[in-house]
Amino acid sequence: MSLADTLLPEFDQEMATTRRVLERIPTDKGKWKPHPKSFPLAHLTQLVSAMPGWITNAVTQTSLNLGEYPVTPTRRRKTFSRRLTSTSKRRAKL
Repeated sequence: MSLADTLLPEFDQEMATTRRVLERIPTDKGKWKPHPKSFPLAHLTQLVSAMPGWITNAVTQTSLNLGEYPVTPTRRRKTFSRRLTSTSKRRAKL
């Protein structure tokens, strides 16, 4: 069994759970912080929505250039959906 065969079932389960969580985050609460020292909820949501891409890159690439991942303000659901589609394509390459 390959590494991909071992990890993909858990990856698929985590992506389904992540999608459900992100869909439940109220869009009008983007400036709310869970703790005074925390990032705002909108930024935390962006970070979580980017994680599928990080995971696939970690498995398929030998290097990481953080300059390729600029942080731009985007709509959370649209961003996650786009990244999930991209991740699905990358997942197929594993």
